Amino acid sequence: MTNITKPIGKRNRLCSKEEAKAMLERVEVVEKVETVQEQQQQRTSLKDYKIISGKNYSEAMDLLGMNYVFDNRQPHYHINDEDQVVRPLTFKENMEKLVNEFESEIRFKTYEEQLKFMQPEYLYSCTGIVIAGGNQNIRIIPQCSELIMIKEDYNTEICIECYFSNVQGEGVTIDTSKLICGRGLTKYEALEHDGWKALFEFDRSLYRAYVDIVYSIAQEKFQYKDVRAMAFNTLKVMKDQIRTVTQLNNTFDIVTGAHLQNPTNFLLLE
Repeated sequence: MTNITKPIGKRNRLCSKEEAKAMLERVEVVEKVETVQEQQQQRTSLKDYKIISGKNYSEAMDLLGMNYVFDNRQPHYHINDEDQVVRPLTFKENMEKLVNEFESEIRFKTYEEQLKFMQPEYLYSCTGIVIAGGNQNIRIIPQCSELIMIKEDYNTEICIECYFSNVQGEGVTIDTSKLICGRGLTKYEALEHDGWKALFEFDRSLYRAYVDIVYSIAQEKFQYKDVRAMAFNTLKVMKDQIRTVTQLNNTFDIVTGAHLQNPTNFLLLE
């Protein structure tokens, strides 16, 4: 029997479909009044897309779980063969949504509107960056269980401490000392950058579409041919830890050591 989550207090727990159906029947009338009001307060329009916001990563996860536990449009993380919980989009899924909407609608708008749409503020995902202490290795995990199952009220730390080799989940390990990091890239350098390609889970067509959009906008902004963008910024730490990745505000640069105390926005599928 497949389980889904239901909210208990601020955090989710697992329950069966029968339990979920019974609970929905009991709270249906209340949800129409209270939950809708709460969603209207927490969900805002970030330029042209819908998000859910929290003051930090853990709070955003709580709000996502409370408001979208029964929403089949949102992706779920499978804990085992029977249990699953609602999760944020991965970094790749975030970018795929932006690219698709840009191609279908935003490309016909003004340059200023294109720029704002492709530079969302504090856009986070469930993609984890495992940073090895004392060297320059990182591991990119698209669906990081430590982030998805982050404990309630995790609001005092900027990262999750771990042992690099013990972190579970499918991912790829990259030696960032072999990459161009910390500066803007030419378009050719961006297309060949293994760190960026790993974040897009080596989806060549999606990544090429994203790069084409970014450099088209950047060239319009700076008005010269060999424009540089998409800096891949890394972080050196002394102890192994898990952080996430986010685009720096008002740029096309990213930081692969973003801490979990930043205001956090998750894109929603609607």
